[in-house]
Amino acid sequence: MTENVSVSRQANSEWKEFGNIATTYNSRPNYPDEIFVRLNEILASNIPNGKLALEVGAGTGIFSRSLARYLPDNFRVIALEPSDEMRLVAGEASKEFPRLEYRSGIAEELPFDTSVADLVAAASAAHRFDRPRFFAECKRVLVPKGVLVLTNYSHARRKDGTFSDGYCNLLEKVLPGYTRHAHASGHGTYIEVDVCGEAIQSTHFELIRSDEYFWPLYLSRDQLFSYLAASTVYQRALRVVQEHKLAAMVGDIFGHFCDERGVVSMGCCAEASYLRRIHE
Repeated sequence: MTENVSVSRQANSEWKEFGNIATTYNSRPNYPDEIFVRLNEILASNIPNGKLALEVGAGTGIFSRSLARYLPDNFRVIALEPSDEMRLVAGEASKEFPRLEYRSGIAEELPFDTSVADLVAAASAAHRFDRPRFFAECKRVLVPKGVLVLTNYSHARRKDGTFSDGYCNLLEKVLPGYTRHAHASGHGTYIEVDVCGEAIQSTHFELIRSDEYFWPLYLSRDQLFSYLAASTVYQRALRVVQEHKLAAMVGDIFGHFCDERGVVSMGCCAEASYLRRIHE
């Protein structure tokens, strides 16, 4: 295996806003355990003797650590992250996982030889990639029948009269171009995208299955603002609305929905799609 140390210049600007929130990013919740239970079942059926898992766009290692915790013992996990700041935080938070290694790298230029990986994962990241190049790279580095898992999570975005709905209404009001079903993309833009559908359309992968997960996240006022501090969308809102004014707006929504314990229930949702590399 050889490591290509060249990292595209675009990474410096495209991922800079993540470096700005690196120290708060681990306040985001973990991914549901069920994702990894399902992943292990799929790996056992497709790559029973797998040894190498790659994560692309690893951030501060929230998904990476769960891979290292749940994957079979024979797996090594290498997590790629272009932001130096995020990688530093990830390494400090992952010292108890000796089989987990962080490296600098981007999705469009995976620094690995051909047909070396049994699993490639992208968690809450692929919407920011040049996806045709990413999928071509995944095909290149994955072994035949290798698995690609694409997952994403966020607060719920339904119009249902809950705290999450009220927060989405606020963002749609103050952020030009933002809609509740869009993801933050590069250079201050937003995008609605079917990442799994694009992977299938690339003709490199076939769908094994897709799952959705829903769970409540109970947050005090301080916990809520810690959570929001790790959000690129909230950070963008701070560039439009003065911090104290935005905090007051969020505080009003919190006050309306908090219960007698002084917490709000923020609905969370995750999607996970498991795909298999097509062997030609």
